[in-house]
Amino acid sequence: MGAVVEAPPGFDTGTPRIDDEQAHLLARAGLLVVSFDPRGRGGSGGTDDYNGRIGQADFAEVLRWTRAQSGVDAD
Repeated sequence: MGAVVEAPPGFDTGTPRIDDEQAHLLARAGLLVVSFDPRGRGGSGGTDDYNGRIGQADFAEVLRWTRAQSGVDAD
């Protein structure tokens, strides 16, 4: 199965770009939908490092986690 990882662009506040209806539509089409909410933005706690080393490491971990999910085609 494929996957969609949604992340806010630039320094956005963490507002999802894919709304619930779109996420459900993609899921019904067989895609895993993952929404990344960076530290200190949107609903996430912590301190925003403005796409610095911590934010990039967090996003890389989300990608690793997504690839590791059962049924996800890692390629």
